[in-house]
Amino acid sequence: MHGKTTTASMASKVLVDCGLDPTYVIGAKNGWRLGKSKYLIIEADDYKAKFLNYKPDILLLTNIEEEHMDYFKNLNHIERVFLQYIRQVKKVIIANKDNENVLKNLKSKISNIKINLYSLKDRGAGELRGKMMVAGEHNISNGLAVLKLAQVLKIPRQKALKSLLTFKGVWRRLEEKELKIVN
Repeated sequence: MHGKTTTASMASKVLVDCGLDPTYVIGAKNGWRLGKSKYLIIEADDYKAKFLNYKPDILLLTNIEEEHMDYFKNLNHIERVFLQYIRQVKKVIIANKDNENVLKNLKSKISNIKINLYSLKDRGAGELRGKMMVAGEHNISNGLAVLKLAQVLKIPRQKALKSLLTFKGVWRRLEEKELKIVN
């Protein structure tokens, strides 16, 4: 629900920097690239449950929270739609165990799917805390998801970490703007 653009952008940068040559489509300025490999990274849109059109091999699940309440009736409706999406994943779910709604929905019967959990309490958070170019615990959490993805894709951790630590952020996400005061 939150952090999709940033997390997909982080993942794209790591895959590009580590030579995996992905294609990506992300909802941000300059948010696309046509690569030549088998990898496709998409920012799956949860609005109006559009992500149900996808059946990903790997899902990075950062959180399940109340958002888009002009479409969703309540949190229960959101969880039902997410559970349907989770069941469409083919191979791996990388999930934030700090989000109780994520954990609750992963406890549902999901067959033949490998689940990799990450948390801000993990030792790896220390590799990111105070070292990333983007601020906030939420970005550390997003970075942990991307490091788990790198592990799944067998990208050496140090290469992935080096790339992630140079991630500068995404258009319209905590951008610094010059303030001009006119008298």
